[in-house]
Amino acid sequence: MRGPAGSGSGGIRRPARAMAGYGVANERLRVLEELEREIGASLQSAGTVILELSKEKAAERLLERQAAQFSAAVQKVESELSAQI
Repeated sequence: MRGPAGSGSGGIRRPARAMAGYGVANERLRVLEELEREIGASLQSAGTVILELSKEKAAERLLERQAAQFSAAVQKVESELSAQI
């Protein structure tokens, strides 16, 4: 069923129950996008650690900070993925 022309309804009317389903789907997509960013950050931390380790004199404080960030990111991703299953 289509709404009246110019009504701004976008055309097809959907039951309220279906609209609520879109909210749940959008929330899950938002969580997955956040996880994607977290995975990217963890890979960046890992890359920084590897780069620092390749230097003749590595900065220990930087290594420790980046390793801690990597570990925290991996734990968060693991927890959120488990919650999604």
